Amino acid sequence: MSILYPDGFVGWTAAAAEGGHVDLAAGNDREAEVIRVLRGLHGHVSVEHVLSGQGVFDVAFALSSLAGAPGRPANLAALLEAAARGDPVARETFDLVSGWLGAACGNLVLTAGARSGVYIISATVLSWGDGLDRAVVRHRFEAKGRMAAYLHDVPLYLVNEHNCGLLGLTTLFG
Repeated sequence: MSILYPDGFVGWTAAAAEGGHVDLAAGNDREAEVIRVLRGLHGHVSVEHVLSGQGVFDVAFALSSLAGAPGRPANLAALLEAAARGDPVARETFDLVSGWLGAACGNLVLTAGARSGVYIISATVLSWGDGLDRAVVRHRFEAKGRMAAYLHDVPLYLVNEHNCGLLGLTTLFG
């Protein structure tokens, strides 16, 4: 996570941070069960871990373990295909990671006051394709109790350009 803010002099400054390593919070009892399994595997469970390539597989493993048949998907394509077929573990995996993505983005807005919007720039998230449930992301983004109205009009963007970092650098050196 990084925060882009006006510096008052020449434009914008990016404040590099390690916000992805914050604790993953459960929004309901089911998420708490999954986090409990993940904690058993890794100790600390961060937002970044579950929203990474390996983390998605760990979430699928946790769900299959809770269902009594522990197993890991062979690869992302297999997990996406299973979700498209309606497999309950695969579908719930993407529901959970979509929700956690939205919750993390909403937390960032509340922490940083990022009222002008959040940009999700992630090759991992883009790789989820149709597995990403944008409605779940938005719902969890705003699901902050009495602060929901504060978040309602804040834009949330998914950047679809895989090389956006390189493109941004060209503005500095172009």
